[in-house]
Amino acid sequence: IRRSRMQAVVAIQALFRGAHARQLAKEKKAAKERERNEKAQADAVRDESATMIQKTWRGKQGREKAAAVKQHKLDTVETPAAMAIQRSVRVRQAKNETARRREQKAAKDTAKSEERKRHEAACTIQRAWRCYNARFEAAWRREKKKELHDKNRSENSALAIQKQYRSHLARIEVANRREQKSQAQRQLLENEHEHEQHEQKAAVEAVAEQTQREEDARQTNAALIVQRAYKCYNARFMLRWKRNERNTKRATG
Repeated sequence: IRRSRMQAVVAIQALFRGAHARQLAKEKKAAKERERNEKAQADAVRDESATMIQKTWRGKQGREKAAAVKQHKLDTVETPAAMAIQRSVRVRQAKNETARRREQKAAKDTAKSEERKRHEAACTIQRAWRCYNARFEAAWRREKKKELHDKNRSENSALAIQKQYRSHLARIEVANRREQKSQAQRQLLENEHEHEQHEQKAAVEAVAEQTQREEDARQTNAALIVQRAYKCYNARFMLRWKRNERNTKRATG
């Protein structure tokens, strides 16, 4: 029983330590994920800031260059045809540059959208996996808890049965001891009663013997008194008879 209790304590400690370790791992993983997200956001902000600075600087350079070109145009005399050709070329170049920048922006937006979708899909898969793992772990813990409860209940039932059986044996032993004690007391009382009866009988016999001796003594004394009285009477009679006979002889002589 002590070994099974120690095994149960070790199992509970292992479950608690495993749960604590998994909780720490989840917290560390969440902290790393949060740090990674913050770093990505900082990088995105830094990239956007750099892009904005570059765009501002390039716009400034473009405006300065356009102003210089315009000033050069003003300084030099150009023909209307050349200006028209240059204007058409510049318009075409501007349109091409605008289209290229739009395509690059659309490609960047598409890439960001795909990256965001992949990130959301990965988060969804991770969340589903974590939920599944949590449900599986909860079901496993419930099963282990149920097994431990059933084991403890069976052990408690066995202990209760053993306790009841030992109590039954103890009650039987106490009843036997009480019976033996009562028998010993009854035997002692019977022995004391027999001893008292024997003493009473001995006392009665002693009293009867004493009475018989006294009666015999009285009878003996009475016989002796009768004999002594008879002997005295006989002696007096013989003395008186002899005296009379002597007196008769004297009278006749």
